[in-house]
Amino acid sequence: MSSLRKFEIISELKSKYGISIKSVQALNKLLEEMGILKHCGNGWLTTTKGLIHSIYSSTQVINGDLWHETIVKEIANFIGQK
Repeated sequence: MSSLRKFEIISELKSKYGISIKSVQALNKLLEEMGILKHCGNGWLTTTKGLIHSIYSSTQVINGDLWHETIVKEIANFIGQK
């Protein structure tokens, strides 16, 4: 399983699902809505729900930038259910 940075997640969503997300900040807000990230001070904390998609799967981290590729499908499914 490969890891993706947030800008790569945005690119994968566009190429695989035709979903356009304008910025990493917009992606962060979407991940917050999904319960995967939580705004924490000046950064973003991975929630316990988000740990399954984080390469840092044993602990919550602030501003973790690497994610398992499974997050792309999870985001696409979430947007499809809205």
